[in-house]
Amino acid sequence: MDDDNDNHNKDGLVWTGAPANYSVCGRSAQGQFTVHGLPERVHLDKVYLNGLHTLVPFWITNESDQTLELTMETTVARAGGNAVGHLKVQRHNANWAATRREQREGYVEVTKAGPGGEVRMVCSARAQREFSEVFNQLGGDSEVRVAAGATTELVLLFVADEAAAGRAQGGTGGSSSEQYLYAACSGQVAIGGGGDRYTSHVRASVCRTVLEMEPATLRIYLDDCVAGRMYERQLRVRNASAIELDWAMAVVEATDTESLAALQLEGGGAAGGSGGRLAGGSSTQLVVRYTPRTAGEFVCRFVVENSNDPANQRYLVFRARASQQQRARRLELLSAADVSFGNCTSGVWNTRDVTFKNISETPVVMRMRVEGNTAGLLMRSTVRTGAGSREEAQLDDALSRTDGTSMEGLLDKVMTKVGGSAEGSSAEGGSAAHFDEVLIKAGAERTVALALLGTPVRAAAVGAGQFMRQSFTLFCESSAAAGGTQTGADRDVERLSVPCTVNLCTAFVRVAPALLDFGSVDVGTLKTMYLRIENVSQVAAVVQCRLDSKVINCTRSPLTVAPCQAASVRVDIYPRRVNARYRKQIVVRNTLNRLNDCVVDVRSTHVDRRRVAFHNIFYKTLVPLNEQNFVDFGRVPLNARALRAIVLRNVCRCPVTVDLWPGEDAACALAVYVPAPAAEARRVARRLPLLERQAVLHSSIERFKESSRFEPPATATTTTTTSALRRIEHGHVCLVPFAPAAKTSPVDYLDVAHASTALLSTSPLPANHHDVALRSNLPQTHTPVTLDCGKIPRRSPTAASPHHSPADTASGADAQADLARARQVLDEILDGLDMVPPTQFLSPQAEDDYVRRQVDLRKYVELLVESGFLRPARRITLPAEADAPVIVMLQPVDLGGSAARVDANLYFRLVDQPRDLLPFTDGVPAEAAGSGYQLPVRRFLVQAAPYRSELDIGQKSINVGNMQADESSRKYLVVQNRSETPLMYAIRKTGSIASGDINFVDNNRYGVVRGLDSRKVVFVFCPSLNGVYNEQISIENVLDPCGAKRATLKAVVRRPSKFYIQSLLLRFDAGAEPLEIDRRSHCHGVQLLTVRNMTPKARQLLVRRVNEAELQAANGGVVLDPLFPADAAAEAGDAAPQLLDRETEEKIEALEQKLKIAARKMRPEKADKYRAKLAKLRGRDMPETGAVQITRQAGDTQVVLLLPANGDVSIPVVAVPRIADRQAAAAWLGGRRQGVIDGVRGQIAVHEEKDKDNVKIVALVGSVAVRAADLA
Repeated sequence: MDDDNDNHNKDGLVWTGAPANYSVCGRSAQGQFTVHGLPERVHLDKVYLNGLHTLVPFWITNESDQTLELTMETTVARAGGNAVGHLKVQRHNANWAATRREQREGYVEVTKAGPGGEVRMVCSARAQREFSEVFNQLGGDSEVRVAAGATTELVLLFVADEAAAGRAQGGTGGSSSEQYLYAACSGQVAIGGGGDRYTSHVRASVCRTVLEMEPATLRIYLDDCVAGRMYERQLRVRNASAIELDWAMAVVEATDTESLAALQLEGGGAAGGSGGRLAGGSSTQLVVRYTPRTAGEFVCRFVVENSNDPANQRYLVFRARASQQQRARRLELLSAADVSFGNCTSGVWNTRDVTFKNISETPVVMRMRVEGNTAGLLMRSTVRTGAGSREEAQLDDALSRTDGTSMEGLLDKVMTKVGGSAEGSSAEGGSAAHFDEVLIKAGAERTVALALLGTPVRAAAVGAGQFMRQSFTLFCESSAAAGGTQTGADRDVERLSVPCTVNLCTAFVRVAPALLDFGSVDVGTLKTMYLRIENVSQVAAVVQCRLDSKVINCTRSPLTVAPCQAASVRVDIYPRRVNARYRKQIVVRNTLNRLNDCVVDVRSTHVDRRRVAFHNIFYKTLVPLNEQNFVDFGRVPLNARALRAIVLRNVCRCPVTVDLWPGEDAACALAVYVPAPAAEARRVARRLPLLERQAVLHSSIERFKESSRFEPPATATTTTTTSALRRIEHGHVCLVPFAPAAKTSPVDYLDVAHASTALLSTSPLPANHHDVALRSNLPQTHTPVTLDCGKIPRRSPTAASPHHSPADTASGADAQADLARARQVLDEILDGLDMVPPTQFLSPQAEDDYVRRQVDLRKYVELLVESGFLRPARRITLPAEADAPVIVMLQPVDLGGSAARVDANLYFRLVDQPRDLLPFTDGVPAEAAGSGYQLPVRRFLVQAAPYRSELDIGQKSINVGNMQADESSRKYLVVQNRSETPLMYAIRKTGSIASGDINFVDNNRYGVVRGLDSRKVVFVFCPSLNGVYNEQISIENVLDPCGAKRATLKAVVRRPSKFYIQSLLLRFDAGAEPLEIDRRSHCHGVQLLTVRNMTPKARQLLVRRVNEAELQAANGGVVLDPLFPADAAAEAGDAAPQLLDRETEEKIEALEQKLKIAARKMRPEKADKYRAKLAKLRGRDMPETGAVQITRQAGDTQVVLLLPANGDVSIPVVAVPRIADRQAAAAWLGGRRQGVIDGVRGQIAVHEEKDKDNVKIVALVGSVAVRAADLA
């Protein structure tokens, strides 16, 4: 690369007025031509992503002596492999040709680098704004002719697409708003001809320029102004991008521009307009001052434009309502002054709460209306009546639906049209709002829930798929409730303005390919293709595939596609008969935007080379009533058992025998069962009572684990068992026996009222059979096993008891009733067993009942298999023109890693079929027909989409610490869901006596946790026994039995104290004079030791001084010895405090609150009544609780107290200083005649006379005067 500082061509002509980039030039490989203004490596910096082209002029000089025919090739600008920009070259550009000389000279800013480095160029954004895009959008040129020695001027044009925008959370200066950052893209320009070539690598730094304003509602309202006063409001203009931004502000319209005192930008600027330049991420403040002159309403609209992007502009509305004098307000807004709905998706309801308070002395009626940009918005209001009400739960459930069904009906309803201005509104779409009147009593508060729904826009609309900001105002007009309507009383109407803003975006998807052509597919052969669903919007899209086909299968559950991402949907085709022209359609439904539904055509040709379709001549497979040869279980958790029923229908007039068995598959365990026929009713009936007894005992055990004080029934009579079964948490039974009584409701088998008499008279089982165990493997019955079940292990059955109960000799009618009952239970399991639980419930009780029911259904699956009602299917004989149900049980196996889709097989083989219906063809020899023709094995496809349901707990060890047996502690468990799908949890206790001290509250032992969420489960720990507590709590994952967790509750429980001492420290240093050696403390040194019996029976306590061996090191060799003389009681006087029990203290506290209320309401008669009651409760007129016996022993050095139940006594204590260590005392004096030792201590021990292990120590502290004569 060479520099031409003289700025002249080969002929010596100087390019006057050339941009700065002309000085940068480069030569071709062979030197035939020179390129000025476009070096080999160029960096276009500060390129605005605004849809406008950036022009870079450059020149080609022919250095040879002949004309050159040059070709120009440009590559698409790319970033990360994706096309994000376009490059082209024009020989003539009208915009550049019309540029004046002085503009050309300052158009390009060039920063040169060293040899081989990039040359940075920044083109003038101001000049580019004056260019016409019509000329820039013309096509580029690929050839140029340069005469010998001549120079030709060309223009390189670059424009970036929307995909080049980069953004990051968090702005500069700690701002929480989004900031758009620079994104890099690169391309190249190749110029060649005459065997010579020149290449320029172009790199561009692109940034979207975004102007934001605060407040985001873009509305300033002054509802109560007074004429003559000045009001001031602040605004802030912010550059939300990393590139520089030029902005301008102007007044669009105003009813009274003279009243607008000033509009300033950092202290400067005029009311008519302002503007400036903002660096990347910076902001500036505007001050709006308004001084009303007369009463009335003033409206002014401003526009704030981004000069670098004409599409980025904000409209600011200033509205004021002035009066001659200040009026008292009726309503006060307690919530935020501005309501921001945030980023919302069209088609989804969003709610925000606004709280008002009536600060007047009369009731107020509030009416609401909206004005502003409400195009395409539906709004309504609901008054919050209280947390957790049923109506609010139904409202939140309805507003949270995203399937589009509830939205479609609302869009069709005719609602009240909202009048007002259309500030910034688009012409497309209408608005509707429905607000109820709100009555607010004097001094009361009301919370109004504002619900907003954005209607989807069409793909051709401006800004489709991007967030579009809409701002409007909620006007709350209030008037006195007694005034009735507002007609003729506008002056009495008070208005409160609440600015609102919302960022709306409509979800759009693209589906490719539009045609799925499977080609030729053989019957019984699986073929798969994939659909790519791309979300081209800035919000998540929820799509759902809809089709009606017996041979095509795809994921039909809702699929969430992240913004600007894509997802693949697997489409399987599994033909069942010959069809030369099969045509179907798959509707990809955008649940949030029904205008964006896509249709995919499916084509295929079905052939039958192996004659598998001839199975349809003898029997058909129905799932559940449609004829198809596959069954899709949908989403199934790993290690969970899912059931589906298929029906085999014999279409012949004679019996048909079919062998069926599951195929080997490492990804799942597959088993096939058939219900027991009527002929085996007696065998099943003999087995059912044993399992019924287990169900009752299991239910009792579970209830004992849930209850803290549960006593199981002692005798197995009808009355006791029924009453015991009813003593259940919320009336629920974990497992209920089958009853031969008539069915009265679809879920009678969950009702305890149908307890069987035969069940109650059965003989008890061994202790190890009292529970129906949950096993992760599929169970097996007692019949001989001939079915190859792959990964399913075998298990021998439990042997029947030799003592036959009356149920073993049940009549045939009872056996048939039990069999019919079992069929009803099976129907309930097939209908109610869920693999993906819902997350919306009307109440916590409904959620608890749902999860408990799911636990019951899973246990009943095991019960039906063990009873023999469901037996393995190996060979089935279908009667003529009859149906036979087959139960398929699938259990995905956790193989580690991510769960893949399961494609298992169920094989059918015809064993005995009518020979006259065999489809003999020319390809079958006669000898084969004579010996019987065997059709090939038919494969029945079993599909499932397994997923991992992972449960975790936040704390595996909960340490309560030290506590007494009569205390309680409130703790919680954190149940975490590590998967994206909701899970069900069940918390169980061990059932030990200690586990009864754990009580769960608020119906939270069974529940649902949303995907990637957590839930706190609160429990109260009330220990009843003392000692070291180490109890296990099991948290089971209902969907995955292998994912259970255990938490350990640890505590050290002490025995409750049997007596209480009011103060453990007695101070004898309050007097003016210190204590003297071997002299008893005088009257001001007498202290009272108050002891109370905390038990309901009499206690004998011993109060003594601590022995010499138990005393701690003396302070200065002096200690205090306590004495308990009887004559010191007179010195104590009335200083003895009166101890009150807990119940009396609570009564005193309640009376004190009533006394305060009576004094505030000026009611002296009630106040005197409460004072009398307080005086009585505080001990001035209390009855005697019993006699207290005090016995002094050992020269008043110890006292024996006999305290009655809940009695207390105060005994006087005096301190006698004594020198315990003369050497230490002499050392402390140090030759002085006397001194005062502070902090001399002594100790009193209090304990029961027969229990010396639990001793309470009372400390004595005082100041003692020591003289040298005391040491003699």
